[in-house]
Amino acid sequence: MGYYLHDDVKIEPLVGRWYAHPFLIAPASAAFMTRHHIQIMESFVQHPELHAAALQQPSMRGGPFLESSNGADDVGEIRRLLEFTRLSRAELLRLAAEIDDLQGMLRATTGASLDGTYPKLGAGLGGRVELAYETSGLRGRARLIEALLYAAFPPETHQEFALARVDSDARPYVLSTPRLASEGDLILRMPFGSSESAALLASRQRPLSDEDLERFFHMQGTGSSWTRAQINDLFRASPDLPSRPAADDGPRIDYFGHACVLIRTGRASVLIDPLVGYNVAEGPARSTWRDLPAQIDCALITHAHHDHYVIETLLQIRERTKTLVVPRSTPGAIHDPSLELVSRHLGFGDVLAPNPFDALEFDGVKIQTLPFLGEHGELDITSKLGYRLEFAGQSVVFLADSNNLDTRMYQQIRDLYGPTDIAFIGLECQGAPISWTYGPLLFGSVSREMEPGRRTGGSNAERALQLVRALGCKRVFIYAMAIEPWAGPLGGSPIEKDSYQDMENQAFIRDCRALGIEVELLDGSKSIALDGERRMPAV
Repeated sequence: MGYYLHDDVKIEPLVGRWYAHPFLIAPASAAFMTRHHIQIMESFVQHPELHAAALQQPSMRGGPFLESSNGADDVGEIRRLLEFTRLSRAELLRLAAEIDDLQGMLRATTGASLDGTYPKLGAGLGGRVELAYETSGLRGRARLIEALLYAAFPPETHQEFALARVDSDARPYVLSTPRLASEGDLILRMPFGSSESAALLASRQRPLSDEDLERFFHMQGTGSSWTRAQINDLFRASPDLPSRPAADDGPRIDYFGHACVLIRTGRASVLIDPLVGYNVAEGPARSTWRDLPAQIDCALITHAHHDHYVIETLLQIRERTKTLVVPRSTPGAIHDPSLELVSRHLGFGDVLAPNPFDALEFDGVKIQTLPFLGEHGELDITSKLGYRLEFAGQSVVFLADSNNLDTRMYQQIRDLYGPTDIAFIGLECQGAPISWTYGPLLFGSVSREMEPGRRTGGSNAERALQLVRALGCKRVFIYAMAIEPWAGPLGGSPIEKDSYQDMENQAFIRDCRALGIEVELLDGSKSIALDGERRMPAV
């Protein structure tokens, strides 16, 4: 008998019971994030009521506030996870302390040789870092040798999956709340790149055996006590049938929600910023796993943020994806870990990490990588790309959360490649405070006076309009707004009606239409044929 995973089964990847994202895979950033998690849990144990009060305000949802389903009753379980984290992640915490010590030594540099600093490095950093001066010649900096850190601090050690059948998209904000055993999920101790995970993650398409499920039964993590019958209920005897007919041979663009877009030409398929919702009973119609092609020629990642590099989805499409394209990161930077290394440790074999203005081609789809400005609190981060795709006589750009800081760059892009027919751009014009996204990875803090101008935001209406005019766009889709309920747990604060974010969206729509530019705010799922379009029917 074969077992196929139900369409409504969530598979959350966890690291130390926290939702997996790139900063929890790369060892150095994981060290600092682990320390941050400890601080969140310590705060909750001491003052659970403060966390509950903060989360009553929608604008605080993306902050470091632990969302508890049982309120103060969860304090004991969080306290146990806190103590377990301190013990089990002790080596990573020492690595964070060593990096702190090194930064202290580098701040004291005056331009003299750094040779004498190497013997002072701790056991975790020794032989795994290069020291050099910035071009000013006075300020020393460290470049981590990331591959050696992976060898010393293998990320597989604390990797697990949380599985359960779900009937809605409701989940706590993924970056602020650990997954507790009391929630009742099946917890499987299973490295993300293991053969067992490959079989599990592909089981929506390929069946598992009785032996596979028996092995999963014995791989349960601490606090998980599912019976074999409960595990069996996650599966069915035959695969789910497609919910709608397969696309015809004509080129089309399928929107899956948030920043996830599928390009199909009849010959090739390209998936951008993969994020796929589960087929739940409650909630709006959506495209799900059954609507993806059996083979994805190329998956493109625009940037390293957890709602664009979504490990939960990437792992579940790994077996059907031929090539993964990720932006090239700043070498050896804690705040900008190598997505190429992260991806390979997730089990992806063919990973490309191009620079801006590199060219790729996949079976007739020409891809030009573009620079991506802003959205990262003005930190020196290079793991971000826009993409310009040419197929079927059309040009389409995907700019995600890019902030148009200088319109002249887009004018020069148009000079290089010609006008753009269609643009997908996000108007995340408010963004989270830099301390929420990058605070745990900074060697200092951004002052209260400076932080309002250092948010992780994209273009507002005025800047977005200048951008699409510079590119010569005829049609624009606003996306990447985390409007969909399945994107909400990754997006933080929801967009409230008449909020600044909402008003900027409406202003952009009005301004585009006044100029004769077709514009639409995407929400849910939509299929766009290049000779027409159709809305996705309800499932």
